[in-house]
Amino acid sequence: MVVELLGKSQRAQRAHAVQVRLFSPSKFGIGKGMLVVKKGIDKIQIPKSMIKVERSKTTPLHTNVVLVITEVFPSSRCEEMAKILRGNATAKQKRAHLTKHLSSMVENVLYAKGLSREIIDQYIDNSNEQGCNNHCHLIGVADPTSMIPEGCVFITGLGKRFLGNVFLTRYPCTEAKDGLVARQAGMNEIKTDDMYAFLHSFPFGLVIFPLCESPLPPKMNDGDLDGDLYFALWDHQVVSNIIIDDD
Repeated sequence: MVVELLGKSQRAQRAHAVQVRLFSPSKFGIGKGMLVVKKGIDKIQIPKSMIKVERSKTTPLHTNVVLVITEVFPSSRCEEMAKILRGNATAKQKRAHLTKHLSSMVENVLYAKGLSREIIDQYIDNSNEQGCNNHCHLIGVADPTSMIPEGCVFITGLGKRFLGNVFLTRYPCTEAKDGLVARQAGMNEIKTDDMYAFLHSFPFGLVIFPLCESPLPPKMNDGDLDGDLYFALWDHQVVSNIIIDDD
């Protein structure tokens, strides 16, 4: 369906999520948020959380629905990162990527979470040596499988070899409570081969959050899944030294 909405272009073939605005005064009102590819459906599903203005109670003039696509994901930046992860990026792409080191905001949160300057400097040195950062900004979306358990996330495109913890935060981040550590869901958590394979079919660029009673996005400076970008860092040396809060 995403391919059809985007005109069957090459970009559309790679797209797995879109940020949208929806207008239908008589059917549901006004909505905004993220739509993500979901297995086994051929119609757009609009959760209640996407509705920002309720429908009109007066006699409708029409029953049309207007859908406006404002962003397509994964972003071009993430597509470049994917090439680096696969090992087929050009030297120019690697250099451009390595200029994007940790922001001062992220560094301050990491300091507040117990990291030393030495560990951060070592991470930067290792990134330069390997030609690849182990962090990126990813669009947050809701779990289309309903299989990811509470406390876990799924970063698309990292491959089945990565099953470690991930540090996540959202700008503006200024305090330790603005960042958290979650586990990358693996086969043991997702449990079904079909849905596990489906999640691994997604390209790099999305961080998928579970649908649960205690969602993770609001814990990161009141984040949501209406189009927020999340900073994700999955370097083992860095994440293993982060102090994990009891709550």
